[in-house]
Amino acid sequence: APADATGAVLIQAFERGGVEETLHAQALALDIQKNEQSYIIAKRRLYPKFALFAGYSVRSETQADVNRLNQVAVASRFYGLRLDWALFDGFTTKGEKIVALAGKRTAERSLQTHLEESRAAARHQLLQLAFATKALDLAERNLGAADAGLTVAEDDFAHGRIAEADLAQVRQARVRAAAAIVPTRADYLMRWAEFVSLVGADPVMAYLPSRYVR
Repeated sequence: APADATGAVLIQAFERGGVEETLHAQALALDIQKNEQSYIIAKRRLYPKFALFAGYSVRSETQADVNRLNQVAVASRFYGLRLDWALFDGFTTKGEKIVALAGKRTAERSLQTHLEESRAAARHQLLQLAFATKALDLAERNLGAADAGLTVAEDDFAHGRIAEADLAQVRQARVRAAAAIVPTRADYLMRWAEFVSLVGADPVMAYLPSRYVR
């Protein structure tokens, strides 16, 4: 069972920056970066572009007849500078810039919405976890009371103070208390697992292969 303050510590870390480290948030952040790079590329689409090139080649020829053998080797080097400048492209550049900016704004809104919804979901999950914790505590108290009542009833039966039917009723009450705590504990553990998964504190993440971690 986690300490009482563990949930509060985890959600504080989540709201202070952990939410931005979730897989979905990182994917949206990368989408923003991709659109930013697309805009930069489109913005420079009509800029003049210079290219330097150089090359080296060797050509060898051999001619042979009955009386002689001629071999010729020719080496050549070449260098150059090339300029490409597209003055007009039918507004393609403008369209690509608009698409990139629109994609960036969409990704930014999606990221902001995701962050807000994730924080709200984490707070709601922590509240539900608190209810489940109280329910489990109550069920454990009831089971403890049933155990204590059974101990007293068995002692009273051993000394002849109660009948066997009364002891059987106390035993049945104890069985019901033990049965009631099972779904309550399962609900608590499930909500705790969902909470640590939501805030990125699931211990299983430590065992993921490195290829799944950026």
